[in-house]
Amino acid sequence: MPQLGRLIRQSVSGAAGELLRHRWRTVLICQGILWAVALMVAPASILQGSRQAAVDRARELGTDLIQVEVEPGTSSPLAVEDLEQLRISLADDFSETTVSGQTVHGAVIEGKNSVRGWIVATDPEQIAARSLQLISGRWFERGANPPEVVIEQPLALQLFNFVDGSDDLAGKELWIVRGRFDSWLAGIGAEVPESALLLKVVGIIRSPGESAISPLGFGEDHQFANLVEGVLKMIGVAPDAAPWLKDGMAMHVDRENFDPSPIDWIVISTDPNQVAQASREVENTLIARGRTPLIYTNAAWAILASPELDGYLVLHDVFFAITAVI
Repeated sequence: MPQLGRLIRQSVSGAAGELLRHRWRTVLICQGILWAVALMVAPASILQGSRQAAVDRARELGTDLIQVEVEPGTSSPLAVEDLEQLRISLADDFSETTVSGQTVHGAVIEGKNSVRGWIVATDPEQIAARSLQLISGRWFERGANPPEVVIEQPLALQLFNFVDGSDDLAGKELWIVRGRFDSWLAGIGAEVPESALLLKVVGIIRSPGESAISPLGFGEDHQFANLVEGVLKMIGVAPDAAPWLKDGMAMHVDRENFDPSPIDWIVISTDPNQVAQASREVENTLIARGRTPLIYTNAAWAILASPELDGYLVLHDVFFAITAVI
């Protein structure tokens, strides 16, 4: 043992002497080692951190969303029955999933001023599926009597001079009535048309258009966000623009108050780690029902969750272990 200790001390002393005699070579070698380790560790750390942020902030970034439409002009539009079948198909393997459908009607809304807006015939699941934020009141209940409506904040400002934080919705009502050529009219007070449906205002939500992040996962204040989104739309991997999602002038009503009509959009919220598998299940379910679905997910998350990057992480761990041994 004393001899082994002496050999170790001599080896360390000799190595230190060599390092000191060739200082610049030592600095360059150490710098090379640091750069090599950084180049191996940094990309994997950034990737893992981005993935974790995408999961932790799924509701904000939209990494939990699947959006479904159908080919324009299709003879087999989406229907309410498709919503029910999707809920059944996803229930066993994707327990944290919420399915919602929306049918959107353009409307002229009479208030302080006449504005163009939207009537969204939907369901109670929409608030969870789209992570909508209530500012005042609550979401509507299915089958309520009188029928209930939830409106977006910019529209509430136009109609009621609504102030953020106010909970006074007592006695506030809207009326809606079908106009010509499948258009709709809506308004408050004044003269209510004889065939109009009266709706009780029970909630105000923040406009989804106020988010700084698009449904595709791009920060909309970034310089090239619109360019990238335009390219993705051109090649068919991003949905076309939907003004009702952005302009804050929509009212959300129980679809049971309307005659049966096709579903324009289906939105599905699920575990971000299962988005790819859930998308395949959604596609297979709808194709089996004779639909031609267009399925969109968050573009940023699709890249972060790709199997190729999983392979990179495995190789990274192997090479890092080999480097550490050497």
